[in-house]
Formats: sequence, structure tokens, C-alpha cells
Amino acid sequence: MAVTKHLYGKVFISHSSVDKPFVRRLAKAIEADGFLTWLDEKELLPGDPLAKRVSEGVAQARAVLVVVSQAAIASKWLAFELNKAADRMVKGECIVIPIVIEDVRSLPAEVEGLLYADFTKSFKRQMEAVLKSLNSDAQKRAIEHSFYSRCEIMLEEVFDGKGFSFTDAEYKSDSESLVYINNGDSDDQAVAYDILSAYGDVPKPFTERGIDELERTMSNSSEPLRLIVSERPVTSAKLTSGEHPKVSIWPVGGTRDPDGYLVFADLSSASERSECISILEAAKAALAEKVEALANRWTSFRKANSAGKQPTLREALGIDANASQKQDSP
Repeated sequence: MAVTKHLYGKVFISHSSVDKPFVRRLAKAIEADGFLTWLDEKELLPGDPLAKRVSEGVAQARAVLVVVSQAAIASKWLAFELNKAADRMVKGECIVIPIVIEDVRSLPAEVEGLLYADFTKSFKRQMEAVLKSLNSDAQKRAIEHSFYSRCEIMLEEVFDGKGFSFTDAEYKSDSESLVYINNGDSDDQAVAYDILSAYGDVPKPFTERGIDELERTMSNSSEPLRLIVSERPVTSAKLTSGEHPKVSIWPVGGTRDPDGYLVFADLSSASERSECISILEAAKAALAEKVEALANRWTSFRKANSAGKQPTLREALGIDANASQKQDSP
């Protein structure tokens, strides 16, 4: 959970300078629980453009705590910060928690209607409630922005649809997640996919041993193609590089006459979403190319059968399309 709190970003504390002693105590308690805080006295340097830096702090915060006192209500800066925080709150981009430290007639208009923490009675009890809210939101955001969840969203954006298959057998049932590639025919090509999360601060490489396990998995699948989206760096000397340096291909069943293909999209070092999208688009292009190659093989196989002769293995795989002509020539 400590990693989750760190990735959560800074908790912005909106306040009047008059309330600094309380605010420092509040920030210390929040930081003791593992969160980071944004305080003007820590973030701002002489000569900084005040409005710009404060706006950036509010814009990047996942949570904004509004310390409400008589001095704060009279502060123009508090109104400025609340304006921006309230706008983001409405969009679901952050949570806003009013922290009441003095008896006031009403909350600022921007946070009216929100449940507030009443610190006029007990610091410890209200601090526990605030930390509970922050931890709950941090956990929620971690789930929403986990590698798996982000990949699911990006796959839906890049591919021509997503689906799910379920095969029920007498003793064993198998299920697969699918993406689709529009190949110009009436039916889109289904491609099974897996998402490999790192599960740790330092991702372990995905080696040839793991690839062998995936290859065995494909023997139980009806799909000849499989996409692997990995948060772990994919390493194997036997992998064939795709058009993109982070896309690689593994021929299933051997390099000579493969039964299918594993296509790896290595997102382990991609820090920006646009870079991840670019890698996935390149993986889609590699899969589309293999779809066409596999389709050509079956076309050659059916063509040889329709001619009323038993095709050789090489003819069936489309390796030597002119073999039969050479044999029949005088």
C-alpha cells in the first residue's frame, strides 16, 4: 500500500497563512501515514509565479483538503484554489475534504453540501476519518490505473473490438479474452491475448522459459495467434524483431513451419500513454501480417485439394506454390 500512496500524488492543503501551526500538524500526520503533501512553504521558491505554481499544485492533486477558518473564508487565495479544486471535483478528477478548525456560520460556497471533518472537537478522531478517506480513494485510483486496467482500455482503443470465448469440455473448461482485427472480410479475425503484470517495484524479465509455457497453452487454444502485452521486459535471443523495437514474434511449433505465432508488446519501459499506444498499434500490424500469412496457407491447401490431388506438406503450407507445376511439366 505504501507504493500505492506514493503513486497517488500529493495531497494539496488549501489554507490561510494564519492557520499555519494547525496545517503543519495536519501535514505531518498525513505524511506519517505514507502520503505526500503540497504545502506552499515547501513547494514555492522566491521569484516563483504564485498563481501558476498554485494552479499546477491543485491540477495535479488527487485530493484537496480545505482548512476552513474565519481567516480562510476571508482569503482571496482560498477562493482561487477552491474554484479550481471544485471544477476538478465535478469532473471526478479529485476529491475535496473540508477541514473545519473553527466555528463558522457556513462553509465556502464551493464545498457546501460536502461532509466535513470537524476538528474543533477532536484532532485524533477526525484525523483517522480523513486518513480513511484518503486511503480509500488511493486504493480506488490504484485499481483504476493498474497496468491491467490501463491495458484493457488501450486494447479497446487500438483494436477493432474485444470479446471473450468460453469452451466447456467434459472435464475442463477454458476461457480466453479476445481482440479482433478487421481484415476486410465479413468476419473479423479473433486473437487471444494475455496481460503480464510486473507485480513488483523491479519487473523480472520474461524469459524463454515463460515463452515455452505460453506455447504449451496455445496447444489447447483454437486460435493460432496470441498477443502478449507485458509489463515485464521480454528477453530471448530466439525472438524475431517486429517493425517496432518493442514488438517481437515467436513462431509456435518451430521457425520452419510454425502452427501459429506469439506476438509480444513490451510496455516495460514505456512511460507515456502515447508510447504504449504506438507499441500496441505496431503489435496489431504484426498480427494482421500473420493473419494474412496463415490465410494464404489455407488458400494454397484448398486450391491443391480442389485440383483433385493430395498436396505435399510444402504445398499445403504455401512454401513452394510452383512445386506441382514443375512435377507435371514434360
